[in-house]
Amino acid sequence: MNSTAKIAIGALFVAVIGIGAWLVPKSIPMGVLTGTVSYSDQIDLPAGSTVEVSLIDISNPSVDSIVLAKQVITTTGEGSPFDFSLEYNPTSVKEEGDYSVGARIRVNGSVWWTSTSNLFVLTKGHASSSIDVKVVNVR
Repeated sequence: MNSTAKIAIGALFVAVIGIGAWLVPKSIPMGVLTGTVSYSDQIDLPAGSTVEVSLIDISNPSVDSIVLAKQVITTTGEGSPFDFSLEYNPTSVKEEGDYSVGARIRVNGSVWWTSTSNLFVLTKGHASSSIDVKVVNVR
């Protein structure tokens, strides 16, 4: 292969790579929902307990809720409050939709605390930061 052919192939390769990069959709930045999970009991959890926090789409009551984001925090022996940060795809959130954050705390696999009502977030004037999810003892 002569040098002119090599240059032509190289230029074609660069052009294809450039067009490919232009055609790839730009990455959408993730939305972030932050807050704390807390309970009123003044106790520390055993190390290895888990705090599960979920962002849920509850817009359609005729279908099961859709989990948009979830975080599981493994404790090291501390008590509440527990900070959380849920990353979600903002294209999944519709202005007319209803979204809630819920939490549960498991000790040795059993649920000891859980949220008991919808805590609305993100749309219709509801917050997306400094959310305080209260959980109640259910054991």
